[in-house]
Amino acid sequence: MKQILLSLSTLLLFSCKSTTQKEQSTFTRTATKEHFKKGKISILGTFHFANTSDYSAIIIEDLNSQKRQMEVTRLVNNLAKFKPTKILVEREPVLTDSLSNKLIDFKKGQYELPDNELYQIGFRLAKQLNLNKIYGIDYHLGLGDAELIQYLNKEERMDAFSNTLESARNWASKETEYLRTHTLGESLAKLNTSTSDNFNRNLYLDNILNISKHGNSPASDYVSNWYKRNIYIKKNIDDLIGKNDRVLVIIGAGHSAILKSFYRSSTSTEYVDLTNIAEK
Repeated sequence: MKQILLSLSTLLLFSCKSTTQKEQSTFTRTATKEHFKKGKISILGTFHFANTSDYSAIIIEDLNSQKRQMEVTRLVNNLAKFKPTKILVEREPVLTDSLSNKLIDFKKGQYELPDNELYQIGFRLAKQLNLNKIYGIDYHLGLGDAELIQYLNKEERMDAFSNTLESARNWASKETEYLRTHTLGESLAKLNTSTSDNFNRNLYLDNILNISKHGNSPASDYVSNWYKRNIYIKKNIDDLIGKNDRVLVIIGAGHSAILKSFYRSSTSTEYVDLTNIAEK
């Protein structure tokens, strides 16, 4: 068997070397053309306006006040300047038809928007742009919470994990306090800075991943599953981006921090930063 594998490897090696310079040049031109066949994408990282099961959450207590509703309108007007052709939200693809039917009812004045960012922002933006569809792109995946907790208890590392959770809660508390004295647009602009994105990524990569003293642990599985979930979400997004599309993704900041890094390095889709979130 080893001899067979070695022969195959040798064959592949010499097959690759036999490719002519002209063939390589043709392949490069074709690949480059394919790489740039798609459209543009912007990602708005948000906190969840309604109740959430997340271990840390930014709280907005006055979403339905006249002041906050005016801020939502201003935010939607700013996002409309990107001129998205598709709006993608943190719901599973199977719910796309249901969301789109609700959107049509909302445009007719027959649906009252819940206190959720995908409705408050996404539906209002879709109505303003006269879009008739809202796309779900989420992917639900268990991260391995029970296995992680069991492992940390066994290894007596729960204190370290508790410190990580406390760091996340302190961050959310500071963001909540900032929101109390700033507009919704200003708060979301702050939530979409590189500082916030780095915090959200490193919560997993620097903290949870390294709670374990050893590799190949449930801590590594947990972080891997978090990235796996976001890779599935990216594929759901990719499937919806046509070459003439301008796609806006509205999703929780924990996801957006990772997705932005995916698309900023993409050669098939152009990432566009939202620089006007807080404009008045």
